[in-house]
Amino acid sequence: MTPTGRIGATGCAASIWLSDSGVLCLIPGGAKTGADAAVTIQTMETSFTLSFTYDQPSLSRVRPSNAPTGGGEFSNYTITVFGSGIGNFQSSARVRVLGTSCEASEWLADSSLRCLSSSGVGSNNGVGDLAVTVFTRFSTLSAAFTYNRPYVTHISQTCGPSTGGFAAVFSGNFFGMADYTPVGYVDYDACHSTTWTSDTSLVCVFPEGYGIGRGVAVEVGDEYGPPYYDDFIFAFKSFDILTVYGLPNSEHQFLALWLKADALELSEGEDVTSWNDSSSEGTPVEILGTPTFCPRALNDLPSVQLNATMMQAIRVASNASDAVAQAFGNGPILSKKFTVFLVLRARSNFPSGRQSYFSAGSTQTADDLYDFSL
Repeated sequence: MTPTGRIGATGCAASIWLSDSGVLCLIPGGAKTGADAAVTIQTMETSFTLSFTYDQPSLSRVRPSNAPTGGGEFSNYTITVFGSGIGNFQSSARVRVLGTSCEASEWLADSSLRCLSSSGVGSNNGVGDLAVTVFTRFSTLSAAFTYNRPYVTHISQTCGPSTGGFAAVFSGNFFGMADYTPVGYVDYDACHSTTWTSDTSLVCVFPEGYGIGRGVAVEVGDEYGPPYYDDFIFAFKSFDILTVYGLPNSEHQFLALWLKADALELSEGEDVTSWNDSSSEGTPVEILGTPTFCPRALNDLPSVQLNATMMQAIRVASNASDAVAQAFGNGPILSKKFTVFLVLRARSNFPSGRQSYFSAGSTQTADDLYDFSL
C-alpha cells in the first residue's frame, strides 16, 4: 500500500511511508493559508483540517518606485514588485499602492509580480506603502513608492492688485486625476482658495502681496512641488507707500513697523523705556539698554540716541504670523523685496570703524539670504 499525501487540493510532490503513524510529504507549491493536510490509502482518507499555512510573502523592492499621478489607467504605466513567497503559479495576488488597488496585477514568478498602477497622489510627505495580498496572506513594503510631485509651468494672469482676491489659473502637471484638495502657494502664502479642475490645472484666488512675485507652487496629498519662478512671473500692482506729504502711509496694509521719535512725549535726556509702533499693525518692540530722548537733534526734530558701546538697541522679536515676518517672508529665506527707511546721524567711535545700524536674521536657519545688516 502506497500512501498519498496532499496539502489543500494539491498532491504532495512525493509521499513516503515512514511508519504506521507517519507519512513524509514533499510540500507542493502553494499560497493559501489554513489548508487541510490529508493522507489517502487506497480508498480511505484522513485529514487534519486547516492545519497547514504557507509563509507570508516577503517584499524587497519595487521598480520603478515612482509613477505619474494618472497611473497605468492613462499611461499604461506598470511597476514590478520583487520579493519571495508570492506563489509558484498564477494566483490571486493583488497589489495596492498607497492604499489603492492597482488597475491590474499579473503574477510572474514566486519572486515577482507586475502591476498596472492606479492613479493617485502622494501621501505621508509624498512617500507611501506598497502592499501585496496573496489569497489571505499579506505583506507590506513601507515608504516604497511615490507619485510625481506637482509643478506649475504657467500662470494665466501676470498682474493683479496688492489686495489679492483675483483668480488665476495655474497650469502644470500632476495635480491629481481627482480632487485631492490641492493648495496653491504664492510667495509662501496659501491662496485664499484653490479649486482643482484637472491633473494639469487649478484656479488660485491670490492672497495679498506686493512687488514682483518670487514664485508659485502647489501642494497635493502632502507632496509639495518645486516653486515655479522665472525672470518675471507676475507682479502686484504698484501702490503708494508714502503720502502726498512724503511720509509713510500709516494705514498701508504692508507698512509693518513705524517708529516715530516725534510721537514720544519725553523730556530732553529722559530714558526711552517704550516706543509704540505708529503703523496700523501695532507691532511691539523691545528697548535694550537705556537710550535717551533728544527733542532737537536732527534738523531741529526729535530723535532717540542709541549708544552701541553701551549695548543700546531697539529689537523686534518677530514670529511667523506677525507683520514683520510677513514683510521679510515666513519661509527659510527672504521671500519679498522690502524697503527700510532710516533717518539717523551716525557717530562711529568703534575701533574697527564698522557699525551696524539695522540688521535682521532668523534663529531658525543659518541661510545667509536671511541674515543681513546695514
